[in-house]
Order: sequence, then C-alpha cells, then structure tokens
Amino acid sequence: MASQEEAGAEESCLRKSIASTFSKDIRISGMHIHYDKSHLLTKIKNIIRGPYKPIPNVSNPPILQSLAYGLSELLAELNRTRKEEVVITKTLDFKKYVIFHEKSAILLAKALTHSIDYCQHSDRDRALLFNSVWPVFFNFERIWSSIFVFGSQNRNIIFFDDTQAFDEQFASLSEQDLPAESVKEMFQLFGSCNEFLLKSLYLPLKELVVEEDPIEFAYLIYQFMYGINELEELSPSGREIQKKVMKCISNELHNHYTFTKNLDNYSYRLSEIMKTGSRALTYVRMKSEVILAARIFRLMDSTSLYFEKMDLSHPGLIYLMQ
Repeated sequence: MASQEEAGAEESCLRKSIASTFSKDIRISGMHIHYDKSHLLTKIKNIIRGPYKPIPNVSNPPILQSLAYGLSELLAELNRTRKEEVVITKTLDFKKYVIFHEKSAILLAKALTHSIDYCQHSDRDRALLFNSVWPVFFNFERIWSSIFVFGSQNRNIIFFDDTQAFDEQFASLSEQDLPAESVKEMFQLFGSCNEFLLKSLYLPLKELVVEEDPIEFAYLIYQFMYGINELEELSPSGREIQKKVMKCISNELHNHYTFTKNLDNYSYRLSEIMKTGSRALTYVRMKSEVILAARIFRLMDSTSLYFEKMDLSHPGLIYLMQ
C-alpha cells in the first residue's frame, strides 16, 4: 500500500497533468469544435484497468463506503475553488468547460478504482460501465455540488464547470467562441432543456437539502451504473456482480440512514432522490437531442468531445473495451 507521501505526490502529479491538459488542442472554427479526445480516452483506459485501490487503514469496507471514499476525493478536487471565487456570469467560456470535462472524466475513472465491485469486472465491462455512467454523472454531479457548495437557502446558483456558474436566468456561450447569431440560437434551442434542469432537477434536490454526503451520492452513482440505467450489454459475470451490488447497497443505505443519520422514516427522501435520478437520465437524453439539433441546424458540432454515451460501434468505445 502506498504511503501518504506517495499518495500525495500522485495526486499532485494528477492535478498538474490535468492543469496542463489539452487546452491548446481545443479550437473552435465556425460551428466546429476541433478536439482530439484520443488522449483523454487513453488516460481513462489506463486508469479504469488499474488495480483496486483500498481505503487507507480500512479492511473489508462495505460496498457503498468504498465508492463513497473515491467520490469524496473526487468532490474535494472538483470543488477546490472557493465559492466566493466562482464567477457567476451571463457569458460562459466554453473552452474552460471542455477542460473541466477532461478533469471530471479522469477523476471519475480514479474514483471507480476505489470501488471493490467495479474492479471485479472484466476490462470490457469496466469500459461499458464507465461509458454508461459518465454522461449522467457529468451533468448530475454539478447540480449536486451546486447545492451543497452554495447552500439550500441562498439564491439559485448552478455550476457550469468548477470556476463558472449561472443563476436561474441561465447564461449563453461567449461570442468569442461562436458567431453572435449562433450564440443566440443556441440559447433558444437549450431553453426547454434548461427549464427542465432548473425545475425538475435542481429545485427538487435543493428542497431535499442535499448535504455533502458521499454515501448518499455513491448510492445514486450505483443506481446510474446498475439500477435505473441498467446495461444490457454487460457480460453474464458482470450481471452477477450487478445483482449482488444492488442487494448489498440497499441494506447499506438503510444502515446509513438509520444508524448514522438517525432517520426513522427515510422512505420519502429516498423516493424523491430516486425520482431526481430518473430525471437526470431524462435530462441527458434531452440534452443529446438538443446537441443533435444544433449539429443539424449547423450551429455547433461537438461530436469531437466526450459529452455523450458512445454506442457499441463507436471507435472510442471499441478502444476502451479492447
């Protein structure tokens, strides 16, 4: 097991790697975003194929606790910027958003290696699971973090990435990135999608008073991997792991609510959280439709980015699985 000094050095190297990532390769020309995601996919592949990383000084942790540890590391890294330093803006820097998506994807891959069950899967199944959970995680995590960083009682503020946020009036992309007319049309195109995000995801979660609870968050991520976002393509051995995990995490969450949080009646809270989980998947589908429409109407072509789930025939997913 690595020492604390070695672990700290590893995290420092990761941050430097992410900070000096491929921003120089992000170029926007007309409607096209020029970006080579092969570097990102290589990093993800190398990480998710790595060995299980146990929690330091903890033997045989419960399934939820293992992933929760990885996610707590992830959340701490994604939310390093002090809330007073986050820019609440009407004009978003899209290139910063692309940098953030690289950082988030790499940190999610690292978080999953702390999951006992995830590391029991074959390389192919690990790739399928990452590809399935990544798009919904990328969108849902920023909403979750928005609430516990900015608070449940304050004005409605939603993270765009880790340094930019917007209020309930939303924000448009910068005209430095896209032509002015395209910016206007993109904002209109995303109208119903943004409204769904605010009213069906952010506000219901805010009403539940989301806390920085990695166990609860881990439960939802498992639901995105194995439950409400079930993967038909998993191997038979992968399905056996899936069944085992879904049984275990229900018992573990019960113990967490009952003995750690002292909630006698948590059924309403859990049902509402599960509803938002289902809505998160709906939001991802809505967003994909808008992205497709933007490409058809020649407003923006973001196919070079890893924002959406890749299908089985996609060269990127084939590379991750092989």
